[in-house]
Amino acid sequence: MSACVFQMRKDQRSHDRPRILLAGMGAFGRQHFDTWKELERAGCAELVGVVVKTAEHCRQLESQLGIPVYTDLRPELLQAVDGVDLVTPTGTHADLILQCLPHTNVLAEKPLAATMREADRVRRFARKQSHLLMLNHVYRFHPSIIELQSLMKKQRKSPRVVTAVMLNPLAPGVEDYDPFLELLHPFDILDALLGSKGSVAFAHRKDHVQVAGLRFPNGTLGKVKLGWTGEQRVRSVEVDYGDMRLSANLQDASVLMQTRDRFERIILENRCRPLEGALRHFASAIRMRTKNIEPGVETAHRTLGISLSAPARRPPAKPRVAIIGGGIFGVSCAIELAPHCEVVVFERHAELLTEATFHNQWRHHSGFHYPRSIETVREIQNTRDDFHDMYGSRVIQQIVSYYCTSASAREITRDRYLDACAAGGLEFTIVDPPAGIVDPRQVDLCIRTDEGVFQFYNLREEIEARLGGLPNCELRRQTAVTNAKWGKGGDKIIESRRDGKLRREQFDFVINATYANLNLLSNWLGFPVQPLRFDLCEMLLLDLPIDPICVTVLDGPFTSLVGTGRPGEFLLSHIHESVLATAVTRDGLPPVWLPRSNHRDLIRQCSRYLPVVSDARIIESRFAIRAVRAFNEDYDGRPTVVTDHGFGCWSILGGKIVTSVSSARNVAANILSRSNA
Repeated sequence: MSACVFQMRKDQRSHDRPRILLAGMGAFGRQHFDTWKELERAGCAELVGVVVKTAEHCRQLESQLGIPVYTDLRPELLQAVDGVDLVTPTGTHADLILQCLPHTNVLAEKPLAATMREADRVRRFARKQSHLLMLNHVYRFHPSIIELQSLMKKQRKSPRVVTAVMLNPLAPGVEDYDPFLELLHPFDILDALLGSKGSVAFAHRKDHVQVAGLRFPNGTLGKVKLGWTGEQRVRSVEVDYGDMRLSANLQDASVLMQTRDRFERIILENRCRPLEGALRHFASAIRMRTKNIEPGVETAHRTLGISLSAPARRPPAKPRVAIIGGGIFGVSCAIELAPHCEVVVFERHAELLTEATFHNQWRHHSGFHYPRSIETVREIQNTRDDFHDMYGSRVIQQIVSYYCTSASAREITRDRYLDACAAGGLEFTIVDPPAGIVDPRQVDLCIRTDEGVFQFYNLREEIEARLGGLPNCELRRQTAVTNAKWGKGGDKIIESRRDGKLRREQFDFVINATYANLNLLSNWLGFPVQPLRFDLCEMLLLDLPIDPICVTVLDGPFTSLVGTGRPGEFLLSHIHESVLATAVTRDGLPPVWLPRSNHRDLIRQCSRYLPVVSDARIIESRFAIRAVRAFNEDYDGRPTVVTDHGFGCWSILGGKIVTSVSSARNVAANILSRSNA
């Protein structure tokens, strides 16, 4: 029995001002109550009663609210109102909808039900009823989401990736909640923006945060991140078209539109709060006698089905990992992962470390090379210990390394360089330029540093031996990866070719460590392409009758002579004369160039500062493609960029070899945490 007197009659109903009954007065219920009262003052609806669970709560509220308060949802109470707003715990949603819908229109908080079995039952039941059932997927009424929908309709193509994030501050008790039930809004946002049903292809959990990747029929990829972490609320949506990005912070009401040469912030004025928009929508549908309403039972059922399918998408305890590229970054990933995973390394050449790792100065950096990029200096300092931990025995510290500043420097003067070295915490000694190698008239500062070189050939031998001793690591030489496709359940199908034979295999994780081919996975699997600038570069391998040494003249402009560790062998480069061609491509992949040597100009310009190279014998020219982030304001920076595409896929753009081990350990930790989730 109700603890309060039933005070409504059917003849009091009015479709001009729908009579609303609110069930639930917890924290969310109070927000609904206040919003309904605002709408009542605006003439949009009339809040005629509240239903709570206990008689004690009923008595407490009755004197406070000024309207009738009840303790049950009897048929005669439901029949006397135009709609009921259910703001009750998740586990009660299905039963209450079934109880109320035969008698009146229903607005229910998400989710539709706690299980898909309950959701199926509610959907079947609702299809037979004449009353409206609306689910309060409130973010469909957020002004930023509405603006995103409008902007997306103007585009002639589908976005590559849409990412929705909903994170709440970490608090006691969250371990009792299922984020895929309580925080399923990101799945509904993707549904609202893309207008088609997605399927979960990948999911993992870390602590109280869940991440899932979805694939949609139009080729768009969806990414959601939800749960409890940190101290701040996060509500964001990002729509990436490749050449344009739309970003919305749902904590405010604005949308950012960003292209390579345009940045526009759209401020949304006269905006309606999402909850107010949802309640207005429900009241309007009742008033207009609408036959169907969105978001209705079909939308809510679809969203719940996608959300509840996500936790089951977990990789096996010993997953298969494909590593594309047998350079220093790829093989370091293999060494880290092989004890825990089944690893296949695809290398298109007959030997490892053949491309970017080989076509390098083999310098073991400390940071002296980057006085205008503190980011790169810090990255080098933070990763050197990891590199030494794995490959330290192959670093030659006995080769003395000098850095000089040009006497005619414009950017990196003596004082500026000393300040930069001090700011980076670099250890050095000011000395005279090495006699017979550097022209002392052309420089005004020379410092001796702690940098060395790594023994390339010994390093390759050691890596070959390590990989050969790992039982779970298969190295496939002369095997080119030609394509990657999506498999069932989020697997990635790698197509490779060797000796004319095509092979297709499924993998749980894929690491693209091909450097200049950073965007291979993006082109194959639909991830956003990262704009890159490609430089065709030439280095000279010289034979010089001098002791091993390394010398770099900054702003000279940037002339480098680096010993290889082999007697009489040196690598020579110049910041301008070594660059033979430059391009930024639409697909983010390197162009095909036919190099033509510039060795005469390279020797001539370098000999101004390093006269010793004038009479050197050129052993060979080494041509390579360098890749750096295009349109980057930090022109001198060479940070290593590890891109987590989601869906168990990574791409690595190696900035410095010294960062290879730290990058590998970062990716490996992510894979292992997802495998053990």
